[in-house]
This record gives sequence, C-alpha cells and structure tokens, in this order.
Amino acid sequence: MLKRFKKRLKKSAIVASAAVVAASFAGTVDVLSIYANGVGENHYQMEYLERGVVAVHTDEGIFVSWRLLGTDPEQSAFNLYRNGKKVNEEPITSSTNFLDKEGKADSTYRVSLVLNGKETDRSKEVEVWSNEYHSIPLQRPDGGTTPDGVDYVYHANDASVGDLDGDGEYEIVLKWEPSNAKDNSHSGYTGEVFIDAYEMDGTKLWRIGLGKNIRAGAHYTQFLIYDFDSDGKSEVTLRTADGATDAAGNVIGDPDADYRNGSGYILEGPEYLTVFDGETGEELATTDFSPARGNMGDWGDTYGNRGDRFLAGVAYLDGQKPSIVMTRGYYEKTMLSAYNFRDGELTKLWTFDSDDDGNQAYAGQGNHNLSIADVDDDGKDEIIFGAMAVDDDGTGIYSTGWNHGDAMHVSDLDPNREGMEVFQVHEWGDYGLSMRDAATGEEIWAVHTGADTGRGVSADVDPRYPGAEAWAVGGDWNDGGGYFYTAEGEKIGGKIPSSNFAIWWDGDLSRELLDHDWTDYDIGIGTPRIDKWDYENQELVNILKIEGTTSNNGTKGNPSLQADIIGDWREEVIVRDIESTELRLYTTTDLTEHRIPTLMHDPVYRLGVAWQNVAYNQPPHTSYFLGSDMGEAPEPDANFIVPSTVNVMPDRLNGKLKGTVTVNVEVPDNASGLVEGDSAEIAVNGVTVKGEISIVRRGFQVKMDRRELARALEKQIGETQVKIAITSGTGEIFVGKDTVNVQTLEPALSVNEVDAVKAGERFSLTYSLKGEGDNLRSIEAVLTYDPEKMEFDSVDPLVNKLNITQESVRPGEVRLVIDGTPNRFFNDPDLFTVNMKVKETETFEADVSLKDIVYTSTSKEVVPMDDVLQSIDIFDDVSEINVSSEGNVQSIDSNGETLQLTAQVSPANASQTVNWSVTDIDGSETDIAAITSDGLLSGNKQGLNGEVKVIAEATDGSGIKGELVIDISNQLQLVTGDVFGTNPPWSEGNEFDKAFDGDTNTFFDYKEANGGYTGIDAGEGNRTVLAQVRFYPRDGFTNRMTGGKIQGSNIASDEGFVDLYTISSEPDAGWNVVQITTEESYRYLRYVSPDGGHANIAELEFYTH
Repeated sequence: MLKRFKKRLKKSAIVASAAVVAASFAGTVDVLSIYANGVGENHYQMEYLERGVVAVHTDEGIFVSWRLLGTDPEQSAFNLYRNGKKVNEEPITSSTNFLDKEGKADSTYRVSLVLNGKETDRSKEVEVWSNEYHSIPLQRPDGGTTPDGVDYVYHANDASVGDLDGDGEYEIVLKWEPSNAKDNSHSGYTGEVFIDAYEMDGTKLWRIGLGKNIRAGAHYTQFLIYDFDSDGKSEVTLRTADGATDAAGNVIGDPDADYRNGSGYILEGPEYLTVFDGETGEELATTDFSPARGNMGDWGDTYGNRGDRFLAGVAYLDGQKPSIVMTRGYYEKTMLSAYNFRDGELTKLWTFDSDDDGNQAYAGQGNHNLSIADVDDDGKDEIIFGAMAVDDDGTGIYSTGWNHGDAMHVSDLDPNREGMEVFQVHEWGDYGLSMRDAATGEEIWAVHTGADTGRGVSADVDPRYPGAEAWAVGGDWNDGGGYFYTAEGEKIGGKIPSSNFAIWWDGDLSRELLDHDWTDYDIGIGTPRIDKWDYENQELVNILKIEGTTSNNGTKGNPSLQADIIGDWREEVIVRDIESTELRLYTTTDLTEHRIPTLMHDPVYRLGVAWQNVAYNQPPHTSYFLGSDMGEAPEPDANFIVPSTVNVMPDRLNGKLKGTVTVNVEVPDNASGLVEGDSAEIAVNGVTVKGEISIVRRGFQVKMDRRELARALEKQIGETQVKIAITSGTGEIFVGKDTVNVQTLEPALSVNEVDAVKAGERFSLTYSLKGEGDNLRSIEAVLTYDPEKMEFDSVDPLVNKLNITQESVRPGEVRLVIDGTPNRFFNDPDLFTVNMKVKETETFEADVSLKDIVYTSTSKEVVPMDDVLQSIDIFDDVSEINVSSEGNVQSIDSNGETLQLTAQVSPANASQTVNWSVTDIDGSETDIAAITSDGLLSGNKQGLNGEVKVIAEATDGSGIKGELVIDISNQLQLVTGDVFGTNPPWSEGNEFDKAFDGDTNTFFDYKEANGGYTGIDAGEGNRTVLAQVRFYPRDGFTNRMTGGKIQGSNIASDEGFVDLYTISSEPDAGWNVVQITTEESYRYLRYVSPDGGHANIAELEFYTH
C-alpha cells in the first residue's frame, strides 16, 4: 500500500539536535518563501497536544497511561514520576502505560520524555481517578413547552472534542437535545437546540442557543470542532438561522422571526453557516448557508423530510489546511459545499450538485454518514459520500450506483491490497453489503440481500483472517445473524458480532465491540456495553457494562463520543448518566505492550472524530490497518500547530515608519524540541512578511521593518490584535497573539465613489491621501482607462502649491507626477481631481485606474503604494422596446398553456427592466389572459377566448413601450366546488385538499397504501361534462400514479363512481394533460389512487367546455 509519511529516523535526528542548539545559543535562520522552499507542502496542519497523562485506581494498583505524540522521535523513552519521585528503574521504551503497584489513591503522577538519555520535557501532574471513569458535571438547560402545548426536557446528546483554548488539552462540545426532537419524517414542534462547551473538570465555558428556526433531531444539527484558521485553537461551526444566540448574547439575523409551519417544519427563511470562537462561544463569521434548500420538491418530497437531511465534515482540500464541508440531501438530489475559514472570513470554495450536467448518476447515493480521507494518495482529501466519492476540487470521482445506506467504514481494511477500502451497507438496489476500492469505486466483493440492510461494521475481530472482517445484519438492527465475511470476501459464517460501534479497548490489537442493551421503543434508551468477539465459539463476551448511563439516538445506541481522548492509543468512551447531570469519560485499564502514536494525530482518524456526531454516528478508523499482525504504524504526515506566547516590541507604533520591530515567540516547554530546521517563515495576520528570524532558548526572535508590520495590519489604527505565525523549516507552526497600538499609517491613495454616468456626459474623480508615517516629497502614478469608452480631459490639484504634471504615454495612459512639500500633501486629504468624459457607447461599465504608484520621501526612499481602481457604471435612456416570444409564436391555443415573452430594450446599456401588462385589444382591462412580472403569459380558467395586447413599458420614466398581439383560444372552464377525499394523511400537512391548493410543492399523501382518493363536489344541481384533466404528480413519485383513475359520480362523494380515464403508464414529472371523451355530466369528480400509491398527487384540475 502506498503510504505518505515523514521518515521517522530523519525527523528524530533533527529533533534531538535542535533541542541542543536551542538550549545553547541563538542562531539566525534564513527567511524563505513557503512555496519556494516547500515548507509545509503536502503536510496536514494538526493540533499539538499535551502528554495526556491519566492515572486510574485498580485492584492491582494505579494504572497510568500517556500519549506517544505524532512528533515524538522513534527512540523516545519515558520516565514516570509518582509524587515527584521516579517510579521506573530504566526509561520505558516498549509502551506508554504502566501499572504502579505501589501507588495510592492520593498519589500524583507525571511523565517526562527521555531523548539520548536526557529528559527534555515534563507533563502536567495529574491526580488518580477513583473509578474507571471521570465525572464531568453538566449544567442541564431548563425544559419548556412548544406552541401546541407539549412539554419537553433536555438530554445530553452527541459530543465532540477540540482544543478550544490552545492549552494542548481537549475540551468537550456537547449538543443538548429536547425530548421532543424529531426524525425528519415526523411532524411536530421541537424545543430549542443548545450547544455547550466544558472543560474536563466540568467548568462550563459557554452556551449557544440555536433558536426556534432550527429543528431538533439527528439530521438537523451537525457541528464541527476544529482549528480552521490555524491559530492553535479550535473553532465551532454549524448551520444557524434567524434567532440563534451566541454565548455573549448576540443574536444572528432577525430575533423575532418564526418560520415554523403548522406541522413544526421549517421550510422557509434564511439559513446561515456560522463559525463561533471555541474559547468564548462568540460569533466570528456568518454567511449564507450552502447547499441552500431551493425547491424542496427537488430533494424527494416537499414536506421537509429529505430536503433537510444534513451532513458535515472537515477535509484538507489543499493538502495543508482544514476546510469545512457541508452537505444536504442523499436520497435523491445531493449537494456538497466547501468553505475555508481563514483570517476571520468564510469563503465558499465550490458546490457539487447532482442536478448539474454530468452529475445525474450521483443522485441517491449518499449515506446517513460520510467519511473523509486521501484515498487517491495525491496529498489532498476526498469525500466518501456513501456509494459515491467527490474530489478535493468539488468534482465527482465516481458513483457506483449501489445506492444509499445507513452505515459505512473507510480505512485500509485489507492491508494486502494497495490503497484504502470502503465497506458499506445499502438500503435498496443490487447489493445489501459491499466492499470497494476507495479511490476508484471498483467492486472488490458484494452480496445481494434483497432487503434494507440497515447495520454493518468492518473491524479486525478475528485474528485468523488478514485485515478487517466485515459483517451486516440479516434482519432487524440488533439481529445476531447475518452476513460475515473476511476482508477479501470469503464467507466466515452466519453468526455475527454486534453491528453498532467497534472500539480499541483491551491490550491486543484486534477491535472490541461497543453496543447497548436496548430497553424498548417507549423508553428509547439502552445501557452501553463493551464486548469481545469470541471467534472460536462465535459469541460475544462482555468486558464492561456501563451501568447508570445511557446510550443516545434510539436504536442507534451510540455514545456521546468515542475517541482517543487521553492516555495511550486506545479509545475512550463518553456517555451521559441517565438524568444528564454528568458525562462520564471511561478509559481502559488493561495493560498493553503495543506502542502506537496517539490516534488523534492520524489524519483520517482525527477527521473521523470530527464527523462522528453527524446523523447516524459511526466509529472512526485510522488511515492505516490497525489490527492483528499489523506493520509499524506510520508517523503522521502532519505539521503541528503549537500555541505560543507572543510579545511585540515596541507595542506602540507612531510617527515615521522607519525603524525595527522585535517579536519574541516563546514556545511551550513540551514543544521545545520542535524548534528546529535551517529556514523559517513569519506571517502577520496571515500576510507573509520579511524579517530576520533567530532561534533562541525559549523559541524564536524576529526583527522586521516597521513598514512590513504596518503593511500586514492593512492600515488599521488604534488597538490592533496581531496574530504571529512562524513556520519552521520542518513545517511546524508556532502561533500566538499580541496587541499593538498603531498610531501611524503608510500613505495610501483612495478615490471617491461615482454614481452611474450617462453616455456622452462628463464626470470627475477625486483622489485623497491618508497616512502620516513618512515625509512625502512626490507621488508618481499612471492613469489608465479604455480610450474606446472614455476621454481624458484634465487633472486639477485641490491643494494650494501642489504641482501636477501630466504626460500622455499612449491612448488610454497618462503619467502623473504630483510634487510638493510634505505639509502640502497632508494639509487636506483631497489631493487632486481627474476630469473625464464618457463617449457615446452602449457599454455598461468602464474602469479608471491609478497604477504603478510610488511615493518618494524626503530621504529619497522610493516606496510602492497600492493600485486604486474605480469602476464606472454607464447608462443611457431607453429608445426602443421590441416584444417577442420564442419561435415568434403569437398565440396560446390549448388550455393551461403558457407563453414566455421577452422584451429587447435598446440601447443595451439602458435599463433592461420593464413592467409587463396585458389588456384587451382596445386597451381596456381583460380577463382573457394574465401575465407575470417576468413576462410569462397564461390563458384563463373561465373558458374565455379572444385577442389580447401584451405591453412592456420602460421603467426609466421615458414612457417607451413595446406591444405584441396574442390570440387566446381553446380555453376551458375550471370546475370548482368543495374538496373531498380520504383521511388520515401520512403526516400533518399532506391532507387531500393539498391537491387543489395551487401549489405544486405540496401534495396529498394518504396514510394507507390503497384506496385513497381526492376530488371536487360541484354542488347541488351542478353537473359538468368533463373535457380535460390536468394533474401534477408528487415530485419523485410519478410511478405511484400508474394505474390511477379519473372517475365521475352523481350519487355521493364515496360511491357510484364510473371510470372516465385510466393512467395506463407512468406519467411525466410536472404537468400532464389528458383529454376526456364523454357525453355524461357529473356532480362528483375525483382521482382514485392505484394500490400502493398512497394517493400521491401534487395538483389536480378538472375542466369543462
């Protein structure tokens, strides 16, 4: 298998030597470009962690374990200290755990790293846990009552971890879910969702409220905890809406908006993507959420089920820094959007849409979960989205066509094959379970089950077979029988392990099973348990039953979180107690001789922890095979971000910009070994700057020109936060912040905004100067413009005794030189005016730019300045409007037909907006036709025919109009009356009258599969001869109308019906029109559904002559 990772031995030598150099003297290193030098190229930026020491009281003594960090050299050894005294005789080299038989419940422990016989850093001192779990007290939100009078309380739900404050230790971010949370398929109001952050000791850091416009349920709120802006601290990002409140009480959007409909669904109103500060819970950035809901019917239904199913993940799309991936839909329409959060701003990178040309095969392939990994070994992550994959640039890689499923596992499941594999179960289609190549989608093996195969796991539970075994249930979610295969597809048997989570827990390399003892559907919780698969007897053997706690999310039965959070490489479990008064963090106390770097420094595993909370939670996997007979675990292919202490001197900049600024970056003791290499780069607020960087005893010292700092601060004035990032020669990034009081500005020119200019008229641009950091003697610049669109008139000084010379270089270019004494430049901010004229043109826009700007100081220093661009909007009056239609059609000659009209406005740069209207041929009002604001003409539903005049009038006040005569014929009269039909609906909001509400996004959905109908009662004494029927199937369910019938009756709304028309084949999506031939008249007209159709229909119209 191809593996991309640094050579451990080479790195070890560098770390050891750098530690000695840093301790002995300061040496200056070169400042090189990150691109020219390859610093950080194709290495993921990941969080730097503390040693994570944990000590637990057991019957045999005190069990202690700690992390082997991804940055630790291969020859790393450790000393263990109890109460300040070393416990071990020789440095510990074979593992990162120890059983101290002499330890006591009141002992304290710390660990020191040993390199070349010397201790180089020491961990924090920790106390002993009295139990196998650590209690984390919670502050449970108060319950409430929904608008329909339903009371609810709160339960701790899914959680994630991140280093929120940059101290090298994880904090917990927890979602609170109300007891009335809903699956998307169920209607009803829900309580508000809250997001909390806690220290491991239970200190609550903050609480975010998502408000009434985010529904509660497993598919609605997917939150990501990750360091997205490379500052050494994790942010929190998730979908928000109007009324969400950050931890400081700031409200996002409209605080009074309430978009809930009568069924509790939220199908309108803005949606946002918000990034919150992980340390404070305050909003950092908000933008419109993508993928947007658009037309709800595109997702597979219109009542809010399939269109509001979200997933989320973190991906290194550029191979270096993490990006945000947000998704929507997977049953039918599928969309994924990617964002960067850099320098305080959210920027959308791309959107993948299965409706786009060439992407149709990707519809319906997504899972209730996703995975992210570099499966094609190009140094950038791909998104494994169920039975399909999307590349780092947002293009589709492959779609297997094997369809949606509930569970999926991505890793090097078969170490005998090159690359990673994907094991997935499927809800429908040719296969119930499948194993494929993750990079290409090529089938390795697959099994047809003929059923909705709802659960499946892949993990190494049987050492007799190479790689990870894979199994799936044969019936219900907790079925002990099913399909059990080796990684290569060899059938093992019919008895299977539990099919929920897999976890590394005991001392061997195979994986254990994490599941729950389910109570029942009324109570809806289970007691978590960890089991070992006895492969010889084909049965589960219990290792730990976690009494007094409960699982989450119904039968899914997942913990709040499973991850390698503390201690050695094995995983911990976070669960809630039954009353949600605390979280319990469980860790193993089994000794192991296997020494593996913390799984949180493996990119695939760390990203798996980030996405674990989304929808149907799945366990994380590593990028490499971790199991029986594995090879050596690779060193993480990562550069680590180390939060450091930054001190900028002087901390106040005023007066001239000449001079030096000194920046001291103090690195934490446990990261001193990373201060290494022979090159480095410094960035200020994300801007690479020039400077001399020296390695000193506690980290780095940087000397830079004041002008470099001012340039990076982008002309900010006053108290300004400065973010310093030093990237070492081996790619590690040391980050920190300080505050500088800036009272000086580098000179810069700006130009006033100009309103739109009419063709043929003159205009003026006023240029102003800001800044006082240097004594100016002169400014030179080149004025550029398009000579085909504009003419240059003159340039005039606005300051007395300021001299301006101009020289025409070529058409469209004028060189300007502004001379004067320093005090003249800053007497008035407005320096000079450029006078120009727009030519007679039909263009919409033209640019005027000042380029190649430099200023010369009194000390004869020449300093470049930023270009100044001004775009000028150009317009003209409307002179003519021509109205036409596609194909020059001038009639509507069938019932229900529409005609799209267009208005061509001249000249092209005149306002293209027109007001549409339709009149009788003599200009009077008409009922024969109607027209929309965008020119869509339609007939009528009263059976009226004749000629009409369509008018498009200019909106610029000129009174110019364009006209076109259209002939309307063959219009029929709509049959109206009282609506009748069968009850109850499948869910509230899908009643029989939805077929007659004029909205194709709503639909009738009968609870029973057979016997449903809906129709019109024309009323006593009213009978009509049916001439035509127009109907619109429910989006995505056109097949449910095949065999449906149009019927008429004169007896009652539920009897005496005769067939008038049968829908013999699957109708088209959208409107369908059928002609009815009958001489009989009927009071009652209806559509009756075929068996299995649930009476699904979106709109129904009956017409008579």
